[in-house]
Amino acid sequence: MKNFVLSSFIRPDNIFILKSKKKDSALKELLNILCKNFKIKDSTKILAEIQKREKESPTAFGRGIAIPHYRIKTLKGLLLITGLSPKGIDYEAHDGIPVRIIFLILAGKNKEKEYIKLVAELVKFVKTENIILHDNIFKSAENFMECVKSFDNDKMPGLSSKLQNILRYEELLNEINTLNKEITDNDENNNRTITEHITELKKELENLSKEIDRSLLERILRLAGKFNNSISARIFNDSCSYCFSQPSAIEINNVKKGEIVFCVSCGKVLYIKD
Repeated sequence: MKNFVLSSFIRPDNIFILKSKKKDSALKELLNILCKNFKIKDSTKILAEIQKREKESPTAFGRGIAIPHYRIKTLKGLLLITGLSPKGIDYEAHDGIPVRIIFLILAGKNKEKEYIKLVAELVKFVKTENIILHDNIFKSAENFMECVKSFDNDKMPGLSSKLQNILRYEELLNEINTLNKEITDNDENNNRTITEHITELKKELENLSKEIDRSLLERILRLAGKFNNSISARIFNDSCSYCFSQPSAIEINNVKKGEIVFCVSCGKVLYIKD
């Protein structure tokens, strides 16, 4: 899954504008659509298991996104359905931001690595595209798909190696954090797969740490602790996409030249996506 294409999972016919305003009713609404479209049985049982998981460990990842999921032994692949809430749903997210996008996933028991990669890519998509800031994409499936395709097609060219290292470091921290949440007490095989993958990611993280200046790395780690592993912020419409403060023209120019620039307001590493 090296060449991961998000649009192969998110499709216009499986994107829906949610009518529900509350968490449980939104989950039920999405699950009923998914089970009907893909002819999945036992929707009541699946909903109960998803709600049980939500009470134990809510699947809101912050930044307006939630990724509830359930594994089915008889399922061979991954199924994904997207629910959009223009006004947002109170989903008990750690950052307090109402959830505007719910990605509901049903995964086969033998698809642990693919599922993990999909979740990591969805979190990255929401962060990179700053999609919860664009009200227009919540009006139709077509508008949302344009954002997905833009994410798939954009390789973020022109970034300096230093900035690429920082963004990759951030990705690794978030992916490891996501994987740790997937470890449960009742699925030994799944836990073994997750643990092995975490070990691989930690090794990459360790190697990457050696390529980042020590003082810069220390500052990055402080940011990670303060913002729950979120280190960077895109400059969007000449403003920091996290705190909306406006960098100076000199700072924006320095970012374009590949220099490491921190937002004077929130402190995050700024980058520009062409």
